[in-house]
Amino acid sequence: MARKQSIVAGTDLSKPSRLAAQRAQRLARTLDLPFVLVHTVDDFATVSAAAPVHPAWGTHIGGRDTGGGRAALTASAKLAGGKLESWIQRSGTAPDRRRVLVGAAHKSLTTAAKAENAMLVVAGVHRASNKLASFFLGSTAERLLRVGRVPTLLVRRAAEADYKHVLIPVDFSEVGLRALALAETVAPKARYQIVHFARPMPEDDPLRMSRLSKVDRELTEFVKAARIRRERCTLRVVEGEPRLGILNLAGRRGVDLVVMGTRGRKGLERFLLGSVADYVLRAAPTDVLAVPPAK
Repeated sequence: MARKQSIVAGTDLSKPSRLAAQRAQRLARTLDLPFVLVHTVDDFATVSAAAPVHPAWGTHIGGRDTGGGRAALTASAKLAGGKLESWIQRSGTAPDRRRVLVGAAHKSLTTAAKAENAMLVVAGVHRASNKLASFFLGSTAERLLRVGRVPTLLVRRAAEADYKHVLIPVDFSEVGLRALALAETVAPKARYQIVHFARPMPEDDPLRMSRLSKVDRELTEFVKAARIRRERCTLRVVEGEPRLGILNLAGRRGVDLVVMGTRGRKGLERFLLGSVADYVLRAAPTDVLAVPPAK
């Protein structure tokens, strides 16, 4: 029997991760799912040990068993568990399960998401110390997006209410259908602004209006195929470059979530930024839910 789905949030005990945990808890309560909080203990190359060392916290570690490594990680896990408990009390959250994992934060979240059958992973967004680091190295959240296969919600705002106005850019792809379905799941009472960006044509082009009408019909059929509640949707076809267009719409009053599909990539391309989704994920002023292609 498959394990019930969950909402998994990562924390490094910072303010951004507090916002993420609070949003994860609100979503879990809305969807009647378990809320799982994950904290990571750094795993230095010189330390290795066997699992588990802290069963009460659901801690699991990898590598070969060494006396020194086991002692060091046992102490680290206990210390981390105590800090996490104190942080939970201050954050005003009450996770159903806590997991203290060892290793890189994005890998720990990926491991937890698989083990907990996560519907989505929730992470806070840290500001990079410099533009080069933001562009090339990427934060834990950005790395998570590249290695994870679970929808990831990047949180920038306080979870003061359920999502009410969701912007959903689509490109008529299969992952776009997944994005529409998940948007309705995580924000069932919201209004959905569904937008497709079309390549601009000269205003005096005799084919322009017929082309736009055709794209408008395609958008209507696409939304119908997603079986999303039409009465909650506003459909728009916009001529223009999608990256800046999405940011412009996301910055307007009322939009509190952007939901969009990401493209599956391999090799070096997975670690380089530049796609529409990457651009929006870094620059959007609001929360962004990134939906990957089906496995």
